[in-house]
Order: sequence, then C-alpha cells, then structure tokens
Amino acid sequence: MLNKFRIMMIVVLSICLGIPHIVGAAKAPMKVYIEGSLIKLAKDPIVVNGVTMVPFRPIFEKLGLMISWNQLSGTITGTREGLEIELVVGEKTAIVNGEERKLSFSPISIYGNTFVPLRFISEATGNDVSWDKTANAIKIAAPPLFFQDRSSSIQVKKGSTTSLQAASKKYDLNRVAITWKSSNNKVATVDGQGKVTAIETGRAQITASLNGNINAVITVEVVGPQPKDAQINKSLLTIDAGASEQLSIRVAGEDKRTAAELGYDVQWSSDNKNVAVIAPDGTVTGVAPGKTVVKGTINKTIVLKCIVVVEEAKKVEPKLDETPAAPKVDQQEMPNSNPPKENEVNVPTVQPPVSAQEKPLTLEEVAASGDIAQNMKQFAKYLNQNYASLPSPIGDWEPKFEINYTSIGNPVYHITMEWGRPSPHSLVLDDPGMDTILYGRVITQEEKLHTKRMLRDFQKQIAGLAEQIFPETRFRGEFRRGHYKYPNLRMGYNYIKFLSWSNYNEESKEQEFTGFQWNLNDNNMNLVVDMPLSKIMFYDETTGTAYEKYSPFTIIKIKVGESKAIKLAVEPIEMNDSGLSYHEMGLSFSTGYDSNPIVSVDKNGVVTGLRKGQKGISIISHLQPLITHYVTIVVE
Repeated sequence: MLNKFRIMMIVVLSICLGIPHIVGAAKAPMKVYIEGSLIKLAKDPIVVNGVTMVPFRPIFEKLGLMISWNQLSGTITGTREGLEIELVVGEKTAIVNGEERKLSFSPISIYGNTFVPLRFISEATGNDVSWDKTANAIKIAAPPLFFQDRSSSIQVKKGSTTSLQAASKKYDLNRVAITWKSSNNKVATVDGQGKVTAIETGRAQITASLNGNINAVITVEVVGPQPKDAQINKSLLTIDAGASEQLSIRVAGEDKRTAAELGYDVQWSSDNKNVAVIAPDGTVTGVAPGKTVVKGTINKTIVLKCIVVVEEAKKVEPKLDETPAAPKVDQQEMPNSNPPKENEVNVPTVQPPVSAQEKPLTLEEVAASGDIAQNMKQFAKYLNQNYASLPSPIGDWEPKFEINYTSIGNPVYHITMEWGRPSPHSLVLDDPGMDTILYGRVITQEEKLHTKRMLRDFQKQIAGLAEQIFPETRFRGEFRRGHYKYPNLRMGYNYIKFLSWSNYNEESKEQEFTGFQWNLNDNNMNLVVDMPLSKIMFYDETTGTAYEKYSPFTIIKIKVGESKAIKLAVEPIEMNDSGLSYHEMGLSFSTGYDSNPIVSVDKNGVVTGLRKGQKGISIISHLQPLITHYVTIVVE
C-alpha cells in the first residue's frame, strides 16, 4: 500500500511540476531475468518517459561488475576486466572504456535509491536485452556468440600477439567451425584459431563468425611502446669535458635491438648545449663542466631522461724518469668520511660508517648498469649502507630497505622500509600508558611533533634520491611492519604502513608523474598532518576576510584561459603556517563530473577557466569528511 502511495505521489508531482513522467507497475511488478535467473531487486523497476530504469547495484553485481559510488558527485562506476562504465546522476552522457555514450535518460535518485537505464547497462556489457510482454519481464542474456571477457575493445602492443576466445551459451563450439577475419591486415592479422598479430599502430576490427551470419566483433588497437616499456640505458651519466659516450633506448621484450633499430622515431636533445651536446645516434659529448638533462623522445610521445654530469678534463702529466715518493699524510688530519658528492643527498645524521669489508656504493655505480632491475638492487644496497640508522627524540630507528617491482596497473617500483621500535602508534595516540610500556617514560608532545617532522623529511629525502638517479620511473614508498594477528598460530599476517608516498598520480588511468606527494589514506595515521583540521574557510585576499561555508561572498571571477589559486583559512590556525600544501593537509578539490567542463582544478586548488559559465568547487577533508566548503567560480 505504501509503495502505491509513493508512486501516486510521484506521478502527481510529475504532472504538477513538469518533471519526467514516472510509471510503476501497479498490478504486477516488472521482473528482470539475467541468463534465466530472476534478480531480486530492492525496488521495483520504473518506466520514465518510456525508458525502463532499475536499481543499479543488483544489476551491476549480477553482470560481474565491481561497484563504487561517489555520493558527493553522484557518480556510479562499474568495472571488470576490460570494461569500465561510469554514470552520473542527472547526466545524459555515460563513459564506457573512456568513450562517451549518450543515454536515452539520465540516472535518477528516488528515496535514496539510484535508478539507471537497464538497456544501456545490458548492451554496454555485451548482452542482449528482450521484453516478454506476457510475463511482464525483461530478459538479459549473452548473445549467441561473444568473446570470453565480453570486452568491446582491447589494446595490443606492436609486434606482439594475443589470442581471442569465442564463447557461446547456445552452441557447442567444439562441433562447429568459426571463421575469423580482420578488417585491416596492415594493422592486425588473425589466424583460424583467433590468434591476433599486431603489425602496425592503428585500429582493426576482428570478427568471429558462426554459420556465416552470427558474429562477434571486437576492436583491436595496436599501440607503440608505452612509457613502462621503454628504458634508457643510463639515467645518470658522468663524463669528462671532451669525452663521448653513447646512450640508447630499448623496448621491453626486445633485448637485442634498440628502439631506433626497431623502426621507432627516436629524437635526442640536450637542455644545455653549453654543458653537453647529443648527436642523432645518442652519442653524448661533454662540452664544459656542469650538469644538464638529455632527453630521448620516442614517436614524439614518450620522453626518457638522463642526467649528464660533465667534469673537468683530467690532466695527463708527462712521464718522468723518476717518480717522486708519495707524500706522507697525517692520519689524524684525515676526515672520518668522504665528503658528499655533488649529486648525492647529504643526510649527516643518518649516515653510519660502512663496514670495512664492504665497499660503499656511489650513486654513479647505482645507476651505471643498463639493467634497471639490477640498478634497483644496487639502490636498495646503497640505502641500507648509508641510511641504516635514524636517530629521533623517542629512540633510534633502524630502517631496512627493500625495493620490489609490481606490474599491477603501470609498472611501479616500491620502496619499503621495515621498522621495529619505536612504534609510530605513539606518535598519533595521546596514551601515557602505552608510552611507559614502550619507552619506560611518557613522551612529550614536542618530542612527538619533532619525530613526525623528522620522519616526513626522511621520506622526502629518500624520494628525492630515487627521482634524482631514476628520472621518469614510477615509485611508491612507505614505512611498514609485518606482524601476525595470532602469533602463536602464525596466522593473519598483516602489514602496518604509514607515511606512504608516490611520485605519480595513482588514481589516474595514465598514472602521470606528479612529483612527490603523500598518499592520504588511513595508513598514514595523521603523520602527514600534525593537527587535523576542524574548519575550512574561504579567504578573500582583496578584503582580508575569511568566509564560512554557504557565504554569498565565496566567489572567484576569472577569464577564459586564466588560472587562480583558491585561498583558504583553516582552523586550528597553526595549520595555516605549517608549510604543508592543501593536498598534504588532507584536502581535495572537485568539480564533479562534467562532459564539457567550465573549469579545471588541480590537487592544490588552482582553478583554470575553460569556457564561459559558472561552476561550484567542493573542498573536502579526507581525514574528516564532514568538514567541507564550497566556492563558486565564475568564468567570464
């Protein structure tokens, strides 16, 4: 009875207010079947202007998609291997694998339930949709012939192969022949078993046919080398003035030939030709002492860098008949350690003497090999030699470095530092009892704050080293400690992580380089932010006034193409002078989803006018989501 009353109210409101007409099935609720199974829906489907809308969650899940929901922007995302669908409440444009698709009606939210167009979801996932009028049911089922992962398109690297697998729930494919065809054999070919060979960059449609008229089609995009595939043989090169050395770029899987030998367009350049010049074949020649960056560009898209340090040419003395005896050196006047080299980060407080039995590495030696995996092993060894002790007000830390490689998403090198005592928990919890147990005394707030800052600076130094000798390489880093939840049973092994950082945008599909940034998640345990925010206000520089949320004065006017930073005043007021960026304070800036955006905004609140109009920017605290603010941007 209550559902009927709600539907009646919606219909009455739609007539009175002129909103789209919503119809519910009063006599027999509409049913939805997927592959013959009845789907249990929290709310019955509705029809809006002739479009069938269903609660999105059970449909997405039954079709094998992982779901995420952004309540702030009203964005629904469904993902599975080879497929990503994004819809926004109120928007008539959806995004499928990065491409825009028009919707017959935009997703809507009714009584806290979000409804999406059923036919679009079914077709975007590669399914057939039919209407059974007699049973008042919508039936979703796989087409007679489809590809195993239901993808509509795939990417294949030039020169590589991949195998497509046709599938059917109606035919026994072991008993029938499938015919394969490529729309463009110059881009990609396919054999009788579905093996695709990528010939040249471009797109081709691969068709699998059954009985001459039942087809499954997939678009194959052949791409050239990606940033993760290309490596320069040296990321740091030290040569004398007048000397030469050749650089080269290789592509993963092609060990014997360089990128140029494989036919890719490779262009070389030097940022400072007064220091070093580079020939079209990659030969670097030192001109004068100094430092520069040489770049190798592949197909005008991928840029790899090498830091070139040119030193004064060594003087060659003529040989004498008699070699003078070596001068005596007063051992007491000798320094305790070698002075830091120009391209090394000097951290005096964390550089213990290296064992006499083990020769200390230099940064040049770390980056000397052309094999980046070997370089990373050397880098880990270098860190363990030079940063094996880290004094702090609450005790000496003894980090142990590991560098691991992961190929999830774009390839990333992961720098981890294993830690023991002192425990980072004491830095975020005001618990004298825990302090006494761990350290035998109560740690003061000043000591905790000093230790936090010291640990932050230490992570930034490690990140700086990595960026210095491995430019254009993705890194993540963190302190961590492994422990068993049930030590006696050796079960439930977990990692506690904190002060996590990266030099790339982990949320981006392309994962572009950003420079050092903290990953503001729960694992950082407030160590990035000394004092969590309690209020965000908009600060007007022209009047020197801070405005609360929903104030009519929180407006910024800019012109098309102009950029301006949003200025904020936060509480506690000490945070304004902390030296942390807004991103490091745990704040994010968002415009929501817009297929034709009016403005763009970066992670630190710099807005750029893209076209005339008005747009709201939301500002949210990651650490305390209820602390928000809104600023209106007017683009003139």
